[in-house]
Amino acid sequence: MEWLTDAKFADAIKKDLPWIEVAHRFGEGLTQAAQGGEAARTRYQKDAARFTGYSIGMLRNLAATLQWMRTSKSHLHLPEEVVLKSFTALDLIRRLDVYHPGKADYFLSRLGTATGVRVSALRAELRSIARDRDRARRPTDDVAKPVVAEEIELVEAEPRQMLLAARPVRPSLAQMRSWRSMSAMDDIAKLLPILSGEVHHFGRPEGVAPIGIRATAIAWLDADMTEGDAFEIVNAGHGLSRSTLSDHVSRAIASSRFFRRHFLAFTSDSEPDMVYRTKESLEMLKIPAVGVVWFGHTGKDAILLMPKDSPTPDCRHRLKEICKLGHWQ
Repeated sequence: MEWLTDAKFADAIKKDLPWIEVAHRFGEGLTQAAQGGEAARTRYQKDAARFTGYSIGMLRNLAATLQWMRTSKSHLHLPEEVVLKSFTALDLIRRLDVYHPGKADYFLSRLGTATGVRVSALRAELRSIARDRDRARRPTDDVAKPVVAEEIELVEAEPRQMLLAARPVRPSLAQMRSWRSMSAMDDIAKLLPILSGEVHHFGRPEGVAPIGIRATAIAWLDADMTEGDAFEIVNAGHGLSRSTLSDHVSRAIASSRFFRRHFLAFTSDSEPDMVYRTKESLEMLKIPAVGVVWFGHTGKDAILLMPKDSPTPDCRHRLKEICKLGHWQ
């Protein structure tokens, strides 16, 4: 594809390019590649990901959201400046629109207003729908009943997949983990006054973190986003190997040098044995800036280990370089 030789789009993820432009070029190329069959289509997506720096899933989301706006919401005439700075919200509203078009239009109408739209509110709406659908399909007697409704798609979806919303499927492991991760984000937010004190902003950083650094979310301690506490959400459910858990802990130890505090936040369904092994290991190693939170407990009881001291080595001054204004560099 011609655009994959244009230097403008090389490592686009690191540049201040409008997401609409990347989405348009990727979507246009995907349509062309599909004419050559599945192999050509797959090869194109991999080439586009390597060239731009975006993941294949992210490129799909960009294209799906742009296509949705052009086909389903073109009548709303959203201001371009609002669209350019609101991709995450638009992506979530697109998913909501599949189930509740009225609510989707309501949230779209608030974009760019003084009150705006909170991404956490959109995620809460999607979680609520997932729970309602989950309750609706649970068997009422001892006879197991087949799942007949598709769960909400909370992982990457292509435009053509959105047309298959009626296809009966069971929720995937990735979907279930995604819902639990979003629930953990809300649980972390509730504990922030205890874990971090006064916070100016809390959310997921944009872009892709450098290799060796893991932080699902950052609680920024100042308006300029130069210092923060990191939170890495861990799904340590049944089947997680000890070596994988060790990798999580090792990455947290390595990443903690860039943050005032670094928390491993275990989802509610995590195995207690895995959680407490992590806590005991960190205490034995005397890692000063890493803590453990487990949402198998509620409120303050979820805090199993608070960081004791500043990170060693202390590289907090470099956070503003590697995550500039909340965007990984």
